[in-house]
Amino acid sequence: MASGKPRSTRKLRSWIIEQLESGQFPGVCWDDADKTMFRIPWKHAGKQDFREDQDAALFKAWALYKEKTKEGELGNAAVWKTRLRCALNKSSEFEEVPERGRMDVAEPYKVYRILPPGTLPDSGCGGSSIVDCRGSSSSSSSSSSSSSGGGSPEPEEGACLQEEASIQEDPVFMEHQLPLNSDYSLLLTFIYNGRVVGEVRVPNLDCRLVAEPLLLESEMLQVTFPKPDPLEPIQHLLSQLERGILVASNSRGLFVQRLCPIPISWNAPKAPPGPGPHLLPSNKCVELFSTNYFYRDLAQYCQGQGPPPKFQATLHFWEEKPDSNHTQENLITVRMEQAFARHLLETVPEEQRAALFLVQNPELPSAAVSLH
Repeated sequence: MASGKPRSTRKLRSWIIEQLESGQFPGVCWDDADKTMFRIPWKHAGKQDFREDQDAALFKAWALYKEKTKEGELGNAAVWKTRLRCALNKSSEFEEVPERGRMDVAEPYKVYRILPPGTLPDSGCGGSSIVDCRGSSSSSSSSSSSSSGGGSPEPEEGACLQEEASIQEDPVFMEHQLPLNSDYSLLLTFIYNGRVVGEVRVPNLDCRLVAEPLLLESEMLQVTFPKPDPLEPIQHLLSQLERGILVASNSRGLFVQRLCPIPISWNAPKAPPGPGPHLLPSNKCVELFSTNYFYRDLAQYCQGQGPPPKFQATLHFWEEKPDSNHTQENLITVRMEQAFARHLLETVPEEQRAALFLVQNPELPSAAVSLH
């Protein structure tokens, strides 16, 4: 047996093709006539209609092939799926084709493309991975690997490794330098049906929001949603979280990446103009909050040239896809903010806040300011 960890994955390629040609796994089939793409059933193990002997058959077969488990041992479909998914995404001979997969149907499936030898997978993100959102210029980002246990997103969530432009090249940053030793820890508030059910402070720069802890190769901190009543519809919604949501909080700002099939709308300082709802795309990094622009707006506020800067972002989880006329209250809301932003805004001197109030409300008498 070969030693070490060779980069070649010919065994996986040959094994996948062999299983496709055998026809022994329901739903595992070619997706095109040229046999360059194939489907793999991808039903969540928490679904009520999940059938381990069918929906997890291919994943279990790969685990047995790699001798990661033995026939007769207590099975764990989630672990089997993770092992095959990681193998596919680490390989240079496969790439996922999200636009051909269907995760919103009764029998969900993913589609992968088999690449010719020597071809580099097309990440298709141009800097949209959560990996690129960690920041590359501050000391906090350079030390994130040690402070968070070296945790990096799995290859599927962090496949795009292109370097972005340095934060110092941003003209806004050049004008508003970031204070040293700022607290970029993440404050999370969980709200079910309009009621606050939990609050968490995350010191790590990266975390994953999940319904249940996942067994993953990554050491990224996992934050679980508070447990609802088992009979509540919220429990059904949480069962669809699957791989959850990645969150990065650092000196550049606040970023999220949706990995689950649940429709999630968002509202934040970086939201595009218009009434919305603004839906998070799948597997793409979205910037919710920018520290650069917060400092700029804070400076303008302190000079009486603008309103207090916004610093909170919210994620709204929907049972069905919302539209512009959607008025029903969503079941789950996650409110998030970086600790430093609230602290800075709340520590604006009292005298300065009074003067700002007077400037922004010239119709009020000065006596009202003294009582403020």
